[in-house]
Amino acid sequence: MKKLSLIVVFFVIGLLRLALAEIPPHPEYNADMISTNKKGKIVSEGKIYIGKAAGKLDMTMGKNRQIQFFRFDSSKITHCMPENQSCMEMTMDFNAFMNQDWKGWNENCSGEETIDGHPCKVCQIEGKFLGKTRKSTIWKAQDLMGTVVKTLDEKGNKMELKNVAQGPQPDELFIPPAEYRKIGLPGDMGKALKGLFQ
Repeated sequence: MKKLSLIVVFFVIGLLRLALAEIPPHPEYNADMISTNKKGKIVSEGKIYIGKAAGKLDMTMGKNRQIQFFRFDSSKITHCMPENQSCMEMTMDFNAFMNQDWKGWNENCSGEETIDGHPCKVCQIEGKFLGKTRKSTIWKAQDLMGTVVKTLDEKGNKMELKNVAQGPQPDELFIPPAEYRKIGLPGDMGKALKGLFQ
């Protein structure tokens, strides 16, 4: 698995986490998603799509493109690699792109700021990730039911959603390509990543 896949996986884990008991109210939208490092250099960019019961993340880092498909009404995440037309499936106990409190994290919202035209609450969060305490700042858009449109971690890495376009998203966006072959996660990395999602 290439570097981008790990970045995407960790972003998915680090964003809004919740149990999949039911699908909470949330906006349907698509947006540009850009991740930068502490020096402001773009490390990945692409699109995010959120529908009624599914999400899709289509990201590129350098020449490497990765696509993630999520079902909000199940526990599956499908990770696809267009360069070799393959996909692998994992299970998860959270949903990364919905309007919910951070599961198991402390959150303190004490400020307000407008981000890309969206009035936001600015919140400090702290919690355990991979056995270590992590701290981040998140911006929750009040006109998007609290959707996080920006994150900034303690190392200066940043993720932003831009050009958010609200509205119904086509169902076909959230179906992995039928012609892609299914593969398993490779070796020890597969065991490690499965452990993160289960």
